[in-house]
Amino acid sequence: MKKIFFLVATLLPVLLFIRSISTTWATVSSCSATVSPTEVNPDDYLQFTITINNTDSVNINWFRITTPHASLDPGTIMSNWSRSVSGNVVTFTGNSLTPGTNTAPRFETIIPSSLTGFSGSWSVQVSDDPGGASPYNCAGTLNFNVTGAAPDTTAPQILEISVSGVTTSQATVGWTTNEAATSKVEYDVSANPADYTFSKVDTALVTSHSQTITQSVAPGTTYYYQVCSTDAANNQGCSSENSFTTAAAGTVVATSTPVPSSTSTTSVITATPTPTPVIIRDTVAPRVIITTEITGSVTAAGKIEGSASDNEDVASIDYSTDDGVNWLPVEVVEDLGSKSTEYSFVPFIFDDGNYKIKVRAIDSAGNVGISTALDLVIDRLPPRVGGNLLSLGPQPLLPDKNGVIITLKGLEIKITLTAVGGPTSIDLIAHSVGSGREEKMFSLSQSPETGLWHGVINLPDTGTYDLSTHAADGAGNITDRELGRVVAVEEGHVRDENKKMVTKGEVAIYIQDQLTESWSLWDARTFGQENPQKLDDNGNYQYFLPPGKYYLEIRSPFYNKLTSKIFKLDAGTPLNSDFVLQKGGGLNLFGLRIGFADLFSKKADVVLKSVKSSAGVGKLIGKEAKNFNLPTIEDNKFSLNTKRGGSFILSFVNTWSPPSTEQISILDDLISDDLFAGGILVSEETKSKVRIFQKKGKYESDFIVDTDGELVEDYAVSSLPMHFLIDRRGVVKEIVTGVLNKDEMQQLLEEGGET
Repeated sequence: MKKIFFLVATLLPVLLFIRSISTTWATVSSCSATVSPTEVNPDDYLQFTITINNTDSVNINWFRITTPHASLDPGTIMSNWSRSVSGNVVTFTGNSLTPGTNTAPRFETIIPSSLTGFSGSWSVQVSDDPGGASPYNCAGTLNFNVTGAAPDTTAPQILEISVSGVTTSQATVGWTTNEAATSKVEYDVSANPADYTFSKVDTALVTSHSQTITQSVAPGTTYYYQVCSTDAANNQGCSSENSFTTAAAGTVVATSTPVPSSTSTTSVITATPTPTPVIIRDTVAPRVIITTEITGSVTAAGKIEGSASDNEDVASIDYSTDDGVNWLPVEVVEDLGSKSTEYSFVPFIFDDGNYKIKVRAIDSAGNVGISTALDLVIDRLPPRVGGNLLSLGPQPLLPDKNGVIITLKGLEIKITLTAVGGPTSIDLIAHSVGSGREEKMFSLSQSPETGLWHGVINLPDTGTYDLSTHAADGAGNITDRELGRVVAVEEGHVRDENKKMVTKGEVAIYIQDQLTESWSLWDARTFGQENPQKLDDNGNYQYFLPPGKYYLEIRSPFYNKLTSKIFKLDAGTPLNSDFVLQKGGGLNLFGLRIGFADLFSKKADVVLKSVKSSAGVGKLIGKEAKNFNLPTIEDNKFSLNTKRGGSFILSFVNTWSPPSTEQISILDDLISDDLFAGGILVSEETKSKVRIFQKKGKYESDFIVDTDGELVEDYAVSSLPMHFLIDRRGVVKEIVTGVLNKDEMQQLLEEGGET
């Protein structure tokens, strides 16, 4: 008995412990969920918030959200849970939702236009099992409705085709459709719909169709035709090919007269020969007139009106804002299909600039008439030049700590910059500081694809240059703006022991591969340079090298070969070290000269000739940063004054230059993780463009957008990226240009607290 009692006493705690740790999963039986918004529009770019409430007594350790339709992509997902995405299903794990609490993940996405008129529901499932066993469906407001009727994708049915009223010069083609649609007959003498030349069109939406065709219809001719109808949803249905033949011209029908049976009589029928059909083609183009007159500039595009006429009909009217390169349909046309019509439209224009408006009319024979151009000048803003990028081939030229860009004299440099306010011309001016030399002017041109302005500058002399722009728009507004400072350094010199120029020979640069550590001749062509490079008539050479590890060799007749020590560059740098070549004895073996110094000389030092660059930025240091209120891509408002009380870094960037996009990735990681007090500001780019850039790059930060470039002058924005360290009192403490890594950004922010 004692043994049994001892056994029970020993095993009972163990059994109770095992029971306590034998957790039963999948016991959730209560939760609620809501989604906001529930009513959306096609093509909306918006954010859904799905709130999940744990109304049970156990933790929720897993949940899954399914969007209402397979074509509704979850988009950008914001949540502190780990998530995995499969199509339109998102599973969340790695966290826990205790009883009485909620979580609210956000989906930022675009509503496909294909969902117009669609209604459905979101699905939210939860489980206390981390693996999602036996999920429970949460109830609540989960409906999803897209405005508009479901899209009509069915073409009209062509029924009961008939041809009547056929004469020598016309025929009437009739048919019916199962829904209201337009009427169109296409025809020609060739039996191939692709070759049909003629057509008759009526844009009225009807179910009973009748078109009388007369254009180029000749007697005794067979015509092939098809009929087409287009409904209000732009779905078109066409019949198969049919044919009819017009009556022959001048045909006489014989009559019989009774005669005696013993008499044989012959009745003769005489007919006029059928002439060869002649197709009279319409070659007269419509006449188009713009009646609206515009004097001077305007701040926004207004209504433009005019008229069009044709000898047969006016089938379509559209307009162009770029002197006839691209065309858009006009908004209002009266009596389209008649011989004379009037039209009106408001051009789809938002940006400042000079626009040549043309209107085009086309008749049913395909003849095109185009109006004379109407000059429209939109002048909402003065021309404003924004941030810029100097580059040498693919290599950006970034400013030093003083905001000064170092380059070599005589080297062609590309400049790219943004501008708003519709400038028609931008000239870049290089003013030589303290030298008394004449200013150098370089004209820039605008890319029609990107809207960016480009040009090439060449500074022929050493020295310091202040760059500025002179911009003019079509309304006569002119603005001048400082861009920054550039220092052109002298080239490298090669001399002999007597300081005599070595003019015959070449310099070769070798670079080390980072992976294999092998050496090879540096490929300079990508950077618009030559390697090896011949010494010029003054014994000079010049290179601008990207970051890397290098050495060089100099070869010249009657001199020993010079090999430099290995040197490393951490940034793009002009190579302009001076070198002295040694005349030397040697052996001439079979025409090959071997200098003794080639075998025994020391490697030459590389000593770059530095320059003292005076400050190119810093005018705002110590001054209060101007407050501003600008929108963000998430439809918020950003005010700089709200950041007072702590250090803050305001970073100006753009979406088109490699240094800026590199900086954006670094800033986004810092800001989105709430580890950094900073703001990303994109200047002189539209909100929609920046939003698309953010979505493509999957960035999580809310970008500030200065579409009109309001801060360009106030903050003296030049080379981008450009960072402004603002202390807790709102005072600019430091300005830094160029790409900063995470540690450098954190260090800069900490300096703002040392006030």
